[in-house]
Amino acid sequence: VNVVVLASDNESCFVGTETFLKQFDLNDLNTLNMMKEFEGHSDYITALKITRDGKKLVSSSDDETVRVWDVESGDVVLTLTGHSAPVNCLCISSDDSRIAS
Repeated sequence: VNVVVLASDNESCFVGTETFLKQFDLNDLNTLNMMKEFEGHSDYITALKITRDGKKLVSSSDDETVRVWDVESGDVVLTLTGHSAPVNCLCISSDDSRIAS
C-alpha cells in the first residue's frame, strides 16, 4: 500500500498500490469488502486527495499524470499530463477549484 485516504463520509477509504486504486467499505472491518476498482494509472500511485463534497478523487502517479475520478462511477473525468517526471504529491484548493502537483 502506497497511500490511503478516507472518504468524506468516513464509511469507506481509497487505497493506492502500484497501479491499483481501490475503494473499500469500512462498515465491517472484519470483512473489508472492496467496493470499486479504479483503472487508469500505468505506474505506482503516489498520492490521493478527495474533494470536500466527496464526489471526486484525485490521484498522482509515477506514470507522470494526475487523474480526477468520479467516485460514484469510478470513471476518469480528467487526466492531467505534461509532467516530465513522476508526480509525487498533490493538493486541492479549499474550494475544490484547483489542483496543484
